[in-house]
Amino acid sequence: MCIRDRLKTKFVAGKFIDITDDLLIHAIIVADDKSGNFYKTLVIQDSTGGIELKINRTGLYANFPVGMKIGLRCKGLTIGDYNGLIQIGQGTYQNGNFTNLSGIEDALVDRYVFKGPRNQVITPKKRTIPALIAQDLSTLIQLDDLEFIRSDTGKTFADIIGKNPSNLLLTDCAGNEIILRTSDFADFAGNTVPPT
Repeated sequence: MCIRDRLKTKFVAGKFIDITDDLLIHAIIVADDKSGNFYKTLVIQDSTGGIELKINRTGLYANFPVGMKIGLRCKGLTIGDYNGLIQIGQGTYQNGNFTNLSGIEDALVDRYVFKGPRNQVITPKKRTIPALIAQDLSTLIQLDDLEFIRSDTGKTFADIIGKNPSNLLLTDCAGNEIILRTSDFADFAGNTVPPT
């Protein structure tokens, strides 16, 4: 089974859908929580696309590092989105007036996520900013020849004093821009943005 054709077809924008089909996805972890830029989240990818996998556990990288192939049993899980970014977890919870996707509970992870071989290689797709498409979300890509806009140089990657994530702008030689978002929990959040 593949992420794009079998799993993402269950997705309905703005809704949380419980998966009742026997779907098994094989994918490789392309991002984990080691740097702190992701929280209780793994990003997994196969040849057709990627998705965020929410798990109610910190330190996921210790057992599920980047480069590990996993099997994901999807029956009993829930698919939804956060600001249009498709995610899979288990059930929902209320936060004020907002319904959010819950992660797979730590005690249940072994029922849904199956470890495979480590050190698998995914070659990033080379892209340009104008060539980015929705299918590139939650996948490993490579953007060459970018620099931070001048007004962002000298800032830190995130606001560690005020404890806020930050959006910085990267630009290419043609003036196309893309946002780089960094969590204030990232281990590099206090690093200074390099000069252009």
